[in-house]
Amino acid sequence: LAQTGTVLEIGAGERPAVVVLDLDDVEHKARFRALRESRFYPSKIIDYARVLGLARAEAASSRLADVSLVCSVGDKQYLDRLRRYGRIAVLPNTVEIPDLPDSDREGHAGHRAVFIGDLNYEPNAVAVDLLCRSIWPTVRARSPEAELVIVGRRPPGREIAPDSPGIVFAGFVDDLDEVY
Repeated sequence: LAQTGTVLEIGAGERPAVVVLDLDDVEHKARFRALRESRFYPSKIIDYARVLGLARAEAASSRLADVSLVCSVGDKQYLDRLRRYGRIAVLPNTVEIPDLPDSDREGHAGHRAVFIGDLNYEPNAVAVDLLCRSIWPTVRARSPEAELVIVGRRPPGREIAPDSPGIVFAGFVDDLDEVY
């Protein structure tokens, strides 16, 4: 938990004006779920203990921060029930896309899907690979004019998904309005 070390280090010395802990996903909860769903193996009990340690580190870091951010109301409610965390706020991983009049959609005939995320982050890379290899071919079969635009840093030297018709890797984009 990279953020934990940073916040604990700050807590031990001088403190900046505001400390924000980005919990993004409640990691101990995700790891517990993965352990619960996996088959038994000899060191599984040790891995459960590690999850408990991770939960304690997340809680300690949260108490040292001015605010801890999570991505969903459900995660906030879960952490609030535990009562070991500091102030929790929700910062969703999504944005609302306003309805545009048809005149503003020229060139975007409603057949564009956009994925925005840093592909150096493994869950995003896995999601894009799954989307491109397994889901997008079905979409294109039904709608040959459909276009998938993938926005975000792409790891150098790593093939995420094959180049396919209707898939555009845009890389980092300064203005996301251009993509929509």
